[in-house]
Amino acid sequence: MQSTGFGFALGFFLISLGIPLECCYPEPRIVSFNEPDERNSGRQNTEGQEKKGSAPDVRWIIPNFIRDLWCTPSGLRAEFRGYRRITPQNVLDHPIRRKIYALICENPGIDLHNLARNSGCNENTIRYHVDRIAEEKWITIFYQGKSDHFFENHNTYSEDAQLFLARYASGLTGRILKVIRHSPGITRKDLADQLGIAGPTVTRAVQDLAHEGSIRLEKKGKFTRHYLSNESLSLIQQIKSA
Repeated sequence: MQSTGFGFALGFFLISLGIPLECCYPEPRIVSFNEPDERNSGRQNTEGQEKKGSAPDVRWIIPNFIRDLWCTPSGLRAEFRGYRRITPQNVLDHPIRRKIYALICENPGIDLHNLARNSGCNENTIRYHVDRIAEEKWITIFYQGKSDHFFENHNTYSEDAQLFLARYASGLTGRILKVIRHSPGITRKDLADQLGIAGPTVTRAVQDLAHEGSIRLEKKGKFTRHYLSNESLSLIQQIKSA
């Protein structure tokens, strides 16, 4: 915002240099060729006649330059202002964007909060840079509820895979999935105890995960056991081996 304000101020200043300054110049003295000029009465006119043509009015040079600059392509104007145009070829030249992209590749489905925490940058900075990377098609953004999750954009993950990885990467569902992964066959009560949350909360979450195909439920006696689905296990293994 400061640079924009400075640009406007500089523009108005430069334009003001080109305003005709007749009011600031004395009225030109009209001299008849038949009457000698008092100031030049002692001088002899050796040129014979006035040269044809005249020098350009210096007062209009700067405004004309500004006009010509405004008519140039936007890319050249950006170069003149000192900005570098972002393209797919140079978007990752920025060290923060390069770091963000590496974190997304290593942690598919990562959300904004964890991306900021792992990178050491604040969320506003991360949001700006991930938007630039996404604009150049290096990553995709998967919207899940109120959270945005980020993936490398090489058609690596199907929509179902992105949904599972988004669930696995953060929030309560991520904690539930990780506990089930490390304790296959765990009961609802044990899940609630390990996570420190109420049983009904666990029930609602695991029902959603089962409906999506992320986990499978097996009734054994009076207990319901929880397991990751084969597709989920295969996807986790794929990430770990990447």
